[in-house]
Amino acid sequence: MKYLLSNRQRNQLLVRNVGLVIAIPVPFDDPEDWIEWARYCLGESGQWVVGVETMDVCCVYSGADGLNGVIGEIVASPPEHDLYWYVSVAAVLLDPPGRTRHPRERLQWPAFAVTPFGNWPREAT
Repeated sequence: MKYLLSNRQRNQLLVRNVGLVIAIPVPFDDPEDWIEWARYCLGESGQWVVGVETMDVCCVYSGADGLNGVIGEIVASPPEHDLYWYVSVAAVLLDPPGRTRHPRERLQWPAFAVTPFGNWPREAT
């Protein structure tokens, strides 16, 4: 499956020269080369992939748009009194083409998954 960065994420990476960490759900079978897999998944943004680390992340309901609202918001630790779940992800490190001027952003979902039927989830109309 392929994923798209949001306009904000692309702006952070290409204009502000901020490194990103993008969470991509891992496939059922481990790929032979994680970096090549991540480059394929991110399409044209894959050219800035410099590393991949697999991990389990804790997610909670957020009600937001995009994958954040579908899979759940990534949180640092499980909340004490709320429902939460874990998702196995590949944390993909993207470095900007120029010299990095700011600290790397926190782990975040890409904006959309690309499917044969269009971007998922679809934006509200």
